[in-house]
Amino acid sequence: FWNRKGWCHSYSDCKIVPWGWGQKWYKDAASGAMVRDHTACCRVPAILLTGPAGLVVEEGDTAALSLVLAAAPTGDVTVDVASSDPHCRPSPRRALFTADSWSGAQTISVATLFSRFYDACVITAHVEGGAAEYTTAADATFALSTTDPERAACVEKRLADGTKWHDLDGPVYDCEWYAQGNRCLLQGNGYRNEFTAQEACCQCRDVAERDNVPAFEIETGLAAGEVAEIVEGASTTFTVYLGSEPTHAVTLSVTSDNADCQPMGDVVFDGAHPWFMPQTVTVSAVDEDVDDGDQDCAITVEVRETEDEGYRAMLPAQATAVKTLDDDVTGIVLSCEAERVRVQEGRNTTILVELASDPTEEVVLAVASSRADCRVYPTELAFAPSTAAGGGPRFDAAQAVTVTAVADKVDDDDQTCNVT
Repeated sequence: FWNRKGWCHSYSDCKIVPWGWGQKWYKDAASGAMVRDHTACCRVPAILLTGPAGLVVEEGDTAALSLVLAAAPTGDVTVDVASSDPHCRPSPRRALFTADSWSGAQTISVATLFSRFYDACVITAHVEGGAAEYTTAADATFALSTTDPERAACVEKRLADGTKWHDLDGPVYDCEWYAQGNRCLLQGNGYRNEFTAQEACCQCRDVAERDNVPAFEIETGLAAGEVAEIVEGASTTFTVYLGSEPTHAVTLSVTSDNADCQPMGDVVFDGAHPWFMPQTVTVSAVDEDVDDGDQDCAITVEVRETEDEGYRAMLPAQATAVKTLDDDVTGIVLSCEAERVRVQEGRNTTILVELASDPTEEVVLAVASSRADCRVYPTELAFAPSTAAGGGPRFDAAQAVTVTAVADKVDDDDQTCNVT
């Protein structure tokens, strides 16, 4: 009876189980709770990030995780994916589920990089926005371990050779053979351990050299083909990684091909900032006042300066795209006492006039009244762009137009004038 209509079988977070004669109960796999109402079990909005239990990935390989929604959403759901450590790179970083195509699992690939500093990471999926019922859904996480067989074999070899190695605090990171004194220094977690077996030390050095490939990488956190969009006055960020430990400080320049996008200054990896930790780059959209439409920017990162021979070589520049969203409009702004103003004959009122955005050239406005009973002064207003030499009234400097009700001594009733 628990298979009747196949309730819940299409959901991975709960299943029907028999519980007494003629009764149907449902077990939530996440909490282990038993509930009678299958809708409470099967239709709770949740995100699920799954993969093989006890997953271990060799560094340099890629693992595949599955990201799904537990219940049908009322609208789109955007899920961001992040890693706890830089040597695990999930892709895509953002997944979109729609109300029409929510039930299929989306694959999250996790590329692992060679690392002397990390051997595990946690991948987290977080609802960034969308359908209201999913905004409170808990984050989904998946932990995986990474291993490097070559480095492990190197450690075993040193131990077998009877070296002086001992584990003071954590894994072995690097070693280098020093001809002077016929000794090897192993460096890790701030400790130096000496070795007398040159063969074992050089094996580890070979592994270290394999990992030590000069490179840098941009990580935007966006899905493939997605472009970061920012409203004028706001900013976005991305991260920059080095691929290996440099022998000297490395300075990366960050530039934009469009003045509407302003990246922060250079990125420097030196003693004050460990090479294996990512650095954040901020790109701001300039809040100018010109109605020039949305702007596309290419942000380029390249090596500016270093004494490291590998990084000083012609490493190719890398770029990421950013779009600024213009919040300015072309228009005329009028300010007066009210939309309809009553003025007694012989008296006047004032209308303040300004432009809604900064023009690229001088703008001259003609001012006129629909009837002779109302006279306007002046009949022209000129606004200069803020970049114009010699100044002139700016677009946001209100200019006054005086509207006078003509005293004509004729009993012609009240007159309505439209000032344009």
